[in-house]
Amino acid sequence: MKFLLKILIGIIAIVIAVLLVVQGNPPEFFDIFGLIVFIFLFIIGILMIHGKKLPDWTGFVILLIAILGLIVDGSIIIKKFILGG
Repeated sequence: MKFLLKILIGIIAIVIAVLLVVQGNPPEFFDIFGLIVFIFLFIIGILMIHGKKLPDWTGFVILLIAILGLIVDGSIIIKKFILGG
């Protein structure tokens, strides 16, 4: 049952992505989704470091990727959508 749910969620995600691309959204529009993913990775990295379930270096790598992604996607969103440039 869980496997079928994962497949269904994946298919829905693909359909939504295709619909968004077909509508002609600019590439910067998808940085919003990237920002959400990097926030998620940031939280997971913090939890991994404090949870000690995996080696600390894995949490630091995920945390580093999340921080760099937040900086890049966040700056693009601020420049494009907030400042209107």
